[in-house]
Amino acid sequence: MSKEIINSFTDIEVELIEGAKGEFSVIYEEDPPALIYSMAEKDRLPTNNEITSLLVRIYGMDTLKTQNDKGL
Repeated sequence: MSKEIINSFTDIEVELIEGAKGEFSVIYEEDPPALIYSMAEKDRLPTNNEITSLLVRIYGMDTLKTQNDKGL
């Protein structure tokens, strides 16, 4: 998941924090911080590209890497 986010955006930092057993949340740390995804609420892990799609849709993140930026 963190690799997908890092590979999709420029100027982004991903931090993995160990939580309770079975816990999976994604928090976007802007001002104010916001819960982007919670497995406790969805009762499932996110699908491929679900987090990156949420970041683009909710926050209008326009720093998506192009194919060339990804080395393709």
